[in-house]
Amino acid sequence: SESRLASDDPSMGVNLDKVVANLDPLLNPTIAKAVPSQTIQGAGIGGVLLTLLTSFFVFGPFSVSSLSTLITALSVGIITAYISITEGAAGDFTRSAGKVTKQLTDTLGENVEGWQVEKEVDKIANALLAPPPSPPEKAMPAPLQKGEETPSNEGKMAEVAEEASEPAPLDISVDYDAAARLAFEASPDAGDDFEEYKEWYYALTSAAVGLKHKKSMAADEAAAAAAEEKARVAAEKKAAEEAEAAAEQMRLEEEIAEMALRTRMRAEEEARAAE
Repeated sequence: SESRLASDDPSMGVNLDKVVANLDPLLNPTIAKAVPSQTIQGAGIGGVLLTLLTSFFVFGPFSVSSLSTLITALSVGIITAYISITEGAAGDFTRSAGKVTKQLTDTLGENVEGWQVEKEVDKIANALLAPPPSPPEKAMPAPLQKGEETPSNEGKMAEVAEEASEPAPLDISVDYDAAARLAFEASPDAGDDFEEYKEWYYALTSAAVGLKHKKSMAADEAAAAAAEEKARVAAEKKAAEEAEAAAEQMRLEEEIAEMALRTRMRAEEEARAAE
C-alpha cells in the first residue's frame, strides 16, 4: 500500500522518505563517541525543565507538584539524555542544548553559593564588629520598711570582715582561641582537626572584617561624594543667584541713569523755550 500511495502521489512518497530518514537515527541509533558527561547531564536537566515549564503554562502552577508530572518530567529527562548520545540531527541539537543548559545551571549554582558565602561573611562581620554588651547595673539596696531598724555598726563591721575573708576572685580571662573553639564545637561539619579549622576560621574572619571595612569605606566615600556634590550644587546655585542679582542691580542703575538723562534733557528744552 505504501508503494501504491507513493506511485499515486510522488510528493507524499518523498515526504514519507524524509520522515523515515529523520527518524532512522532514533529508531536505529548509532551511539556517539566521547560525549562529555556534563553534556548528557545538561540534556537530562533540559528535558526535565522543559516538561515542568510546559506543565506550568498548560495546566497551571499546581500541576508541577503532582506525581504524574514529576514522573513524566523524569522520563523525558532520561529520553533526552539518551538522545544526546546518539548520532544524527536530533542528537546534535540535544547535545548543543544540553551543553548550554549545563553551563546555565552551573553559573546559577555558583551565584547562589556566592550569595550564601557573602551572607555568612556579613553575619560573622556583624558579630565581630558589634559593640560588647554593657555590664549589668549594680542593684541598689531595698529601702527600709516602716518599723525596720537600720543595721548596727557591729553588723556592718561583720559584713566587712566577711568580705575581707572571702577568697580572691577567679581568673576570668578568655583564651585567644575561645571564639574559634566555640565555633568548632558548634559546627557539625568541622571535622576532628581543630588546628586546621582554626586556620580556616581566622581566614574567614579576616575576610569578613576586610569585606565589612571595605563596605564601610565605600559607604563613607559615597556619602562624602554626595555631600561634595550637594555643596557644589549649592555653590553653583548661590553663584547664579548672585549673578542674577548683580544683573538686576545693573539694569536698575541703567534705568535710573536713563531717567536722569531724560529729566535733564527736558529741563534744558524748557530753558531754551523760556528764552
